[in-house]
Amino acid sequence: MKKFKKVFAAVMIGALIMSLGACKSISRDTAASTEESTENADFVSAPSNSKADASITDATSDVPILGTVTDGVYANEYFNVKFTAPADYEFRSQEKLAETSGLTTEYFNDEFLKKNVIGNNANYFDDLGAERLDPRCRVTAVIAGIATDTDSTRQVVSDNLEAALMQYESQGTTVSNTDVKDTVFAGHNVFGYSGQLKTSAGQTAYENRYYLFHGRTVMCITILAEHEAELKDAIAAFEALN
Repeated sequence: MKKFKKVFAAVMIGALIMSLGACKSISRDTAASTEESTENADFVSAPSNSKADASITDATSDVPILGTVTDGVYANEYFNVKFTAPADYEFRSQEKLAETSGLTTEYFNDEFLKKNVIGNNANYFDDLGAERLDPRCRVTAVIAGIATDTDSTRQVVSDNLEAALMQYESQGTTVSNTDVKDTVFAGHNVFGYSGQLKTSAGQTAYENRYYLFHGRTVMCITILAEHEAELKDAIAAFEALN
């Protein structure tokens, strides 16, 4: 158990870099500078994410970008996805999600996040954090802005993913059995990655990432597990909301 904690510590150092390498957490000072560009920008169609694409077109939509957790179930209507946590998972509180996003709870609300994330490729926020300690498995979801056109959106993610794999290597963690491809996840056609991580000390872990595109935003869902069985259980716990 203690050894595996070191694996998690090593591989999670580059987690946000691997999610979207160009992103940074939100500062309250960004609100004024990004509000005008967010309201006036045109939105583009991205790879299909089921019913979400047709119904969400701009930052003024009534559909919240923030997900919710109720009775052990995480749901995000904006990306049309939910996660029904297997037994013994603990969810990170909204206060903690705000903290890791660089915000206080005062600013961790739908209106602020839409204005400062949608179409802004400098900002991201944590929307989900869930973890089981034994056997260890961690599930996270990060939502980030991507201000690019349709053709280059996935290329931006792909380039950052490649850079992040190199970042892992620089930390002494190698990634083997790497598979980056179009796949189906939670009922959606997504861009995904899977790999087996190994530290210089020989400790291993399994990691999958799934990128759900929605207009000029993307959700990166990361599953990091001690054993492949826990990884598969967590993947199976995701599904479309409708």
